[in-house]
Amino acid sequence: MVNNDDDNEPRGYLILRPEELRPWELFRLLFSRDIDKPRSVDSSETKEPSFRRRWLIFVSLVLLKLLRLFSELLALLGSALEFFLNFLSANSLSGFFLREYQEKETTQAFIMSTDKTSTPSNGQETTVVVAFRGTEPFNSEDWCSDFDITWYELPNIGKIHGGFMKALGLQNNCSWPKEPLPNPDRLSPLAYYSIRDSLKTLIAQNKNTKFVLTGHSLGGALAILFTAVLVIHNETGLLERIQGVYTYGQPRVGDSKFGDFMEKKLEEYDVKYYRFVYNNDIVPRLPYDDKDLMFKHFGTCIYYDQDYQAKMVYIAILEFIRSFTIVTEKGSEFREGWLLKGGRAMGIIVPGVSNHTPQDYVNATRLTPPCVFQIHRDVSIT
Repeated sequence: MVNNDDDNEPRGYLILRPEELRPWELFRLLFSRDIDKPRSVDSSETKEPSFRRRWLIFVSLVLLKLLRLFSELLALLGSALEFFLNFLSANSLSGFFLREYQEKETTQAFIMSTDKTSTPSNGQETTVVVAFRGTEPFNSEDWCSDFDITWYELPNIGKIHGGFMKALGLQNNCSWPKEPLPNPDRLSPLAYYSIRDSLKTLIAQNKNTKFVLTGHSLGGALAILFTAVLVIHNETGLLERIQGVYTYGQPRVGDSKFGDFMEKKLEEYDVKYYRFVYNNDIVPRLPYDDKDLMFKHFGTCIYYDQDYQAKMVYIAILEFIRSFTIVTEKGSEFREGWLLKGGRAMGIIVPGVSNHTPQDYVNATRLTPPCVFQIHRDVSIT
């Protein structure tokens, strides 16, 4: 039974603790196979023979340390830029949730519902959308979740990306108990438990309530992992009401065993899961799926090129030109501002970065023909 708390204890794990990092430990990581010595690395294995894997741990620790070090400066810069652009991010989402590991309120989600609609069989039906926010450009904790290659393995389930799980509310002992462990110092609710309880309350108010989970980038990872924890806890009442999980520019979240486990459970509960990937967006290609990082995608992949059509052609210059012509081609509601045009120009220099903007995923979704969502396998849309 996957909801047994004993089964939710990790069998294997790799946890990075940048707050414990000492400069001399970095060199030890590179030249010594004994990874149980540095205080900044907590692993179920005592030795790591692969130099490339130790190098990845080294890079991740350095990035996490730098992000923590410059977090206040980054936040100040972001606040100034957002104020200048009149994009006050604090007003964009309805819930701030605590990350148990970082002890900071940075995970954000928005819950909204449609008006009740009458159906011949079910009576009054309501659709509730849960949208997880992606990485805020100037939020160091969000970037820490992205660059943290921590993982842990649950028996009979597989290895899961620990950085994303921390953002969702992973407990300090690396477990997912049915209810959160008592913590008198916790000032805010944990994302998974708070959202789960809110959805149960909505069901109590209307038994015909249905749910849709979605998110961009980091938010996409949280959307499918939220579903995974529901599966781990056997939350049948919620899983049976999920109409679909739709993610945009989502990174990989687990290994192939975890993917196989989720594929079977999603089919069992008839949950449709679509991953939208735009052109050469670099984020869905991370973390790498090689033998050192072992992360794999699962679910139905819907791919779009720069024309929002499925052709494997990429010329960043054409995307930059399109930002000026799209109004004529698609209509005034697709107009792009100068900030986005600047991002397109950056894509000429750094391929794949500008392809991650939410605007392209919004355009792709609006231009998607309804027949696309009748597909239940990995395809490119033609």
